[in-house]
Amino acid sequence: SIGCITEERRVASTDYSLKGWKTDPKEIDTEKENINKLLKDFYKNPKDPGAAWRIGMYYFGNKEYVRAEYWFRYSLKNLKDIEKYPGRVKLYYLLAEAYMWQGKKEEARKYLEMTLAVKQPIEPYYVEFSEYKKAHFYLGKLDILDHRFKEAEEHFQKYLALGGDPALVEQEKQKIQVSQRKKQKKEILEKP
Repeated sequence: SIGCITEERRVASTDYSLKGWKTDPKEIDTEKENINKLLKDFYKNPKDPGAAWRIGMYYFGNKEYVRAEYWFRYSLKNLKDIEKYPGRVKLYYLLAEAYMWQGKKEEARKYLEMTLAVKQPIEPYYVEFSEYKKAHFYLGKLDILDHRFKEAEEHFQKYLALGGDPALVEQEKQKIQVSQRKKQKKEILEKP
């Protein structure tokens, strides 16, 4: 399992709280009102990538990752001059995280690498973007799953250099050791 570190998120320019699933009928009604308002705003201007992004954030916050993926991709498709849009780092990362939650490793890797590839014009703010740090962490996790242990170590070192949590890296390093032992056992058993 890839798993992700998530936190409560608030949609930019709105007051929609994005927590987990609701069980109280009043909260459910409020959630329906929230998504209905977001959709209404979107239908006023369907080419607005921000409106699509807010809908994606709503679904992401409610752990509906397939729907979040759809709206994030829609938002990306409608961004004009994407290279001039610093917020694309967050969009790439969130799309990667939605893919990770769905178990789509290759798609997640693609968007994590796209997150890290963005350097200009926001390079002076590199350390301020937590998406860079998290992208390195999750690329390391994906590398472990693909038995690319050296690459995993490199990503974890970059994650730590950006202020990442050493305890999380230690947990992942233990997974590397377990994976390496399993791989060695398998190789021994497969020898004639």
